[in-house]
Amino acid sequence: MKRISCNIIRDVLPLYLEDVVSNDTKEMVEEHLESCVLCRKEVKILKQDIDLPSSQTLQLAQAKALKNLKSWIRKKKIIVSMVSTALAVVIIISLILFLTLSKIYIPYEDSQISITESDGKIYAVYNGNVLDGSVTHHPVSVRINNQEQDAVLFYLYSTPWMKLTYLFNQNEQSDSSMILLGSVDEIDSIYYGKFSLDNSKTDILTFIKQAKLIWGK
Repeated sequence: MKRISCNIIRDVLPLYLEDVVSNDTKEMVEEHLESCVLCRKEVKILKQDIDLPSSQTLQLAQAKALKNLKSWIRKKKIIVSMVSTALAVVIIISLILFLTLSKIYIPYEDSQISITESDGKIYAVYNGNVLDGSVTHHPVSVRINNQEQDAVLFYLYSTPWMKLTYLFNQNEQSDSSMILLGSVDEIDSIYYGKFSLDNSKTDILTFIKQAKLIWGK
């Protein structure tokens, strides 16, 4: 059989490597490659030219995907951090508001709450340790025991914050607190009990009848 020249083989090598030649041509090329070192080298070169772009494309695609993944992770971390910070701020503010604004009613005790007069004014004196404030209703006319009287209703309150402060400073002695209730000539009686300033006059009268009378003319 006549030997096929290298030029002919090299012309069909690209088709051979793409596997688009007939079986006869394939056998012819393979027989030639078995005995021709130069053509075998040409095959290696052609294979590198075919494989390299595909490999580079894959690497570029992988690099781009990795870059996008890193960017997504970074953005997610920023969002999570911002949400966590905002949530922490909301929790802290809510806790502060609860500790400082939540009113805890202080029950009446003779040893802690008393009434005193000074310069025509009437004051409630508190000798406890956890007072934060007071709520006082202006004198309201009420008929109790068939007697008309101008009564004042008030109560004292503390807050969770004051109680915590007291727990950490129990050795400190607090001074007495004085709360102005009104003028002596405007008040006939003083009652102690919890109520809401939002209540109507009728409700306030009900609270007064249920409260404790602690001073009267």
